[in-house]
Amino acid sequence: MLNNREAGNEIKITCKLEVEEGSGRLLFVSASKEPEELLVNTGECIETLELPAGGNYIYFEGKDLTGKLELKSE
Repeated sequence: MLNNREAGNEIKITCKLEVEEGSGRLLFVSASKEPEELLVNTGECIETLELPAGGNYIYFEGKDLTGKLELKSE
């Protein structure tokens, strides 16, 4: 089930992760779905995500991490 949001029910995510040490991952977390890994450790991604009803989050998790994350949402 989707909400009828004024700005629409999709979001475009562009991200780049550079891990020098440790580990990191970027996830899309939704109240109505299992968490979806968008990016693990070093790499780039462009994703268009459908936003179901309820809470929706972009979540970053790092362990002993040294590095850089760039994230753009439209």
